[in-house]
Amino acid sequence: MEGELGLRERKKLRTRQLIAETARRMFAEHGFDAVPVTAIARAAEVSEATVYNYFPVKEDLVYQGMEAFESELLAAMRDRPAGESFVAAFGRFVLKPRGLLAAQDQESARYLTAVSTVIASSPALLTREREIFAGTPPRWPRSSPATPAPRPTTCGPGPPPTRLSASTKASSASSGAT
Repeated sequence: MEGELGLRERKKLRTRQLIAETARRMFAEHGFDAVPVTAIARAAEVSEATVYNYFPVKEDLVYQGMEAFESELLAAMRDRPAGESFVAAFGRFVLKPRGLLAAQDQESARYLTAVSTVIASSPALLTREREIFAGTPPRWPRSSPATPAPRPTTCGPGPPPTRLSASTKASSASSGAT
């Protein structure tokens, strides 16, 4: 019975699915940029903090499946048969129908169309999509009154600010500079 989830894990999974489905429905009806996380939380009957516990940034409500896809792709590359090239394994993986793209029913087709429309109409989602494909983390982590956003490590475009080494700090201190 190793494969069975416990009650707590099943409840977490249901909560995650409820939040994601609620968000998708609201995004399809109103557009991604017009739906605040507070409205999603209210409609899913959870707290805003709960939404952020499952989805660290709002865009993750749309792109949550990308992590699973990436993990499966990496596993296909890692576990490819002996003698199979990376290119062949990649092609085999990408060309295999899966998920919504493999579904043959009208409901899945409508859902896929709605998600595509939501993404295409949102500058924030298009930006996040580019970040995902570039392998960069989201630039705008969530913040709320309870959890302030982390301080940026840079001050805008350009190189990051230089850090003083311990010896530079010591020499500055001994010369009276602060």
